[in-house]
Amino acid sequence: MSQALRPALSLLLLMPVTAPAAGFNYHYTEGRGAQVEHESGVSGTAWRIEQSKDTGNRRVVLEYGERSWDNDIESSRLGFGLGWISRYDRNAELRFEARYLRLDVDAPAGLPAGWNAWGGSGSGFEYSAGLRFATDRTVELDAGIHHQVIGEDNTGYHAGLLFNLNRRITLGVQWQTDDYTTARGAQLRWRY
Repeated sequence: MSQALRPALSLLLLMPVTAPAAGFNYHYTEGRGAQVEHESGVSGTAWRIEQSKDTGNRRVVLEYGERSWDNDIESSRLGFGLGWISRYDRNAELRFEARYLRLDVDAPAGLPAGWNAWGGSGSGFEYSAGLRFATDRTVELDAGIHHQVIGEDNTGYHAGLLFNLNRRITLGVQWQTDDYTTARGAQLRWRY
């Protein structure tokens, strides 16, 4: 087992086993779209689809996404993982995840100056922790931190505001940044 993975899995397995907070549902399919900027000055667009299977206080996640950058640079991300959910309050919960990721980059003209190891192809793990808070049944706040161990380590943060239109459909906006990129976008979630 990877030395980087062992401490994270040990911590996650010790997390308290509690049911998700009332109203939160992790059985969904979600699509995201974003405008992305890289620290090297290259910008682009991104999309990602995520499938989440709710198993009580845990969830299984599968994701795939692509980014199209300036200079004919294309990148893709494939991942799967497990999440642990712990109720913090009646309207809030803490979330922890570990995902295996495969990143691929295609750059026929070469990568621009300032592009780092994250921009290259590789596989590794991403660990994340977050807080989900519902102000009522309609509005939800979501924030978290993640750390990728792929090539050079990469730490990032995200914050989102989601609006539950009904029991099935949620629309949201999200901001995300890490050591190399910043993204602003929207998401659509279909709950089962």
